[in-house]
Amino acid sequence: MDLSFFEKLPWGAIIPSVCVLIAAFVLWFAIGRMQRAYLNRSERGKASTVSRVITDVVRYLLLAGAVILILQICGVNVSAAVAGLGIASAAVALAMQDFLKDVIMGIHMLSDNFFTEGDAVLFDGKEGVVKRFTLKTTKIELLDNHSVVSVCNRDFDKIERLSRQIDLDVPLPYDEDPEKIHSVLRNTCDAIAAIKGVNRCIYLGTQSFEASAILYRVRFFCEHKDRPDLRRAALSQIQKDLAANDLHVPFNQLDVHLDQE
Repeated sequence: MDLSFFEKLPWGAIIPSVCVLIAAFVLWFAIGRMQRAYLNRSERGKASTVSRVITDVVRYLLLAGAVILILQICGVNVSAAVAGLGIASAAVALAMQDFLKDVIMGIHMLSDNFFTEGDAVLFDGKEGVVKRFTLKTTKIELLDNHSVVSVCNRDFDKIERLSRQIDLDVPLPYDEDPEKIHSVLRNTCDAIAAIKGVNRCIYLGTQSFEASAILYRVRFFCEHKDRPDLRRAALSQIQKDLAANDLHVPFNQLDVHLDQE
């Protein structure tokens, strides 16, 4: 058995290297515990997003520092090794270009406050909530089936942030009394505002004149996670109040005029 490999090992550096590795792991988990304790005391939003990103950056710097220190303890000239990478470093940079794009875009998204954890977003035509944001990826929980998707930050243009407000346009016939409609929908807004989870509901009045109906707009505000359920509840309240006041949503109509000749 060839023992030459073991004879060349710097056994005097093994114990210090192990100590550095253990210290790095202890600090890694300690940083994680501090970050979780901070999240438990703070509200969701930009503060929690920034804390997660800072934690990830500090952890990666800690890991890189531990590796460099271990190499130096083992007698490796780190400066010379880095200087001698040459073409290899260019190849590594080329292979990591997608990773670098994600990190650069993550920094841009964070600095511009594009969105934070807890925001409602639209991804691939489906509504969701941002569950976690890092410099590399954004995790979104879809509201229809509660599945979680991970989106690379370089594809952030596929994500659209949604407002907390929800607008509902109610189509009603031209021949109905506008004052009656305004009165009914104002009362409807009061009823919607009383629904648990709705923060506020206002009646905006006439929105537009369409081919077969006039649109009247109702707007309410709620938390992102409650959007689908509260939207259905608000529509049910509108339907109930329209029926109670003998107001009916008209069908689309098309008038055809025939030339007698």
